[in-house]
Amino acid sequence: MEASFAHPSFLGNLLISSETSRQIGVFPDMNRDEKTVNKYLTVNGFSQIEFEPFGKGTIPDFIVNGSVAVEARRLNQQRLTGSKLRGLEEDSFPIRRLVQQILEEKGPPTDGRSWLVSYHIERTGKQVKNKEIKSELLALLSSVEDGVTDHRVVMRIPSGLEITLSPTPCSDQKKFELAVISDWDEGGNVISKLVENIEYCISEKSEKIRKAKEKNPSLAN
Repeated sequence: MEASFAHPSFLGNLLISSETSRQIGVFPDMNRDEKTVNKYLTVNGFSQIEFEPFGKGTIPDFIVNGSVAVEARRLNQQRLTGSKLRGLEEDSFPIRRLVQQILEEKGPPTDGRSWLVSYHIERTGKQVKNKEIKSELLALLSSVEDGVTDHRVVMRIPSGLEITLSPTPCSDQKKFELAVISDWDEGGNVISKLVENIEYCISEKSEKIRKAKEKNPSLAN
């Protein structure tokens, strides 16, 4: 059986057939990456698309026309954390959700003051823990709530975030509002980063396919 890789990040916004059967269209258990690959296969005329033919969470993600195995993998940027590579979004997405939740829980202003909150992520080599971020951020917000200062505050907290609190005209809705977010580990030389992370994604999937072939001999044909 032939195997191929699809990288949804490069596929763009594609139209999809309205048919939603198990063979063509949207399957209910797909994640975002798998849905994008499925759209790509559908609009390119493949009529027999079987999703997770060997069961939920197994390899391959799709078998097309009964003979081509397709794996979906989002192309993301990796960073060495400890002895393991992690996608940058594995930290940045949860951090954003946590910070937004904390700021929203603070509610509207009670003392006629509002603040814009910006943060920058710079990983220290160990995995960032949300519990540490929450404790450190709450302490920083409390310091300005207590009226320690009315001026712009920039502070680097031990968990690896640099946080900036900037006073702003009072908002009726929020005491603290999220403003600018940046990740200092993101970016770099575009071509070399693309090559580096494509190679990592292919290597990761190749190892999973090797193990899948051992369990499902039909994949080796």
